[in-house]
Amino acid sequence: MNGVMDPAALVGAPWLRGGRDPLGGIDCWGVVLLCIPGVPDYAGDAQARMELAVAFAKGWRDERWRRLAAPRDRCLVMLEPTHAGVFWRGYVVHATRADGVRADPASELSACGFPSPTFMEWRP
Repeated sequence: MNGVMDPAALVGAPWLRGGRDPLGGIDCWGVVLLCIPGVPDYAGDAQARMELAVAFAKGWRDERWRRLAAPRDRCLVMLEPTHAGVFWRGYVVHATRADGVRADPASELSACGFPSPTFMEWRP
């Protein structure tokens, strides 16, 4: 992805599995790709998918991803093992099949069904 988008600008975009276009539809990794520069598109790249599988198997011990003690704007938020979003100004912006792209207050993630988020920074 060339440009880096403001995560809040994606809120309201429709959900589409594998979607990378906020107008046509976007999935959770599409949100990440559009908002965090340099992150690989695991859905569209076989090598990147293999790297993702290895990272999952190692419990996200891929040295390109660094865990953060506290969230920062534009950091990755792993909400579940296969669901991600982006932290932005106290909210987590992510895409769900039911709602499309939405922003949930980070302080209320547990109430939204995400009790153990992990915050990570991409460092290629």
